[in-house]
Amino acid sequence: MRSLFLSALSIILLFTACQKEIDWSQGQSPDQLLVKVRSITGSDSSIINFTYDAQRRLVLETTVGVSSGNSLNGTLKVNRNSTGIILTTVQKSDALTAAGVDSILTTFYYNSANSKYTAATSLLDIGGFTVTDSVEFTYDGTGKISADKHWFVTGLIAPFEALSNAYSYSATGTNLLTIVQSAPTAPGLPSVPVSTQTFTYDAKTNPLILKNEAILLNRYTYFSANNSTKVDFVDQTDPTNNFTTDNVYKYNFISKPDSCTSTQSNTGALTVSKFYYQ
Repeated sequence: MRSLFLSALSIILLFTACQKEIDWSQGQSPDQLLVKVRSITGSDSSIINFTYDAQRRLVLETTVGVSSGNSLNGTLKVNRNSTGIILTTVQKSDALTAAGVDSILTTFYYNSANSKYTAATSLLDIGGFTVTDSVEFTYDGTGKISADKHWFVTGLIAPFEALSNAYSYSATGTNLLTIVQSAPTAPGLPSVPVSTQTFTYDAKTNPLILKNEAILLNRYTYFSANNSTKVDFVDQTDPTNNFTTDNVYKYNFISKPDSCTSTQSNTGALTVSKFYYQ
């Protein structure tokens, strides 16, 4: 049971982990959308393509690339109703396939009375066991998601809280400042903090601003109105894993990133990114 718990938790952590700042290219007008991010880190590289519907809402993210010899290939399909509410997402990747998971189907529950997503459920088939990841969303007084809690339901033991995230924002509410992640050391035990991410920003425009949808989709980089110039990662379980990522941007004429150079303190890894708009 403990190995099943760790396998399921590792898959959740894999797709809620901190993402690197990535690259962009010059747009021609302020209303153009981000369509591609191209990044290079040493011999590793990736290309992320973004697709939108007629109302300029994100409906597909496609990634192709390699990191340390491992495939980054994957897709995230966002299914919406006619008013733009997210109904489901379908996530596929080579990493999931390698873990024995064909895809992750996530269903979102939306309360139209208060215009808030209240919960989501994801089904994971791991080694012949079906695990349901149920997520509850909590909001602050200004309508931003302040926390989410993941509950695992296996049918073998009582449901238990497997993971939680707490979010804090700038005084203006436009930028995500911290993410504190907590998890139990074993099923049924109390959750304890395991990591903290702290973000610092410039005054320029983020190329893709999703607000609360960024939290729903685990794409935290795209919540904020501005660009993260520094990310401090603290591992409460092992301080030797702590690191800082510094991001230096070049901007296009509409004050959005044209390119970004990211340096990670613990490895010295240098990532050069380029942003493309259309």
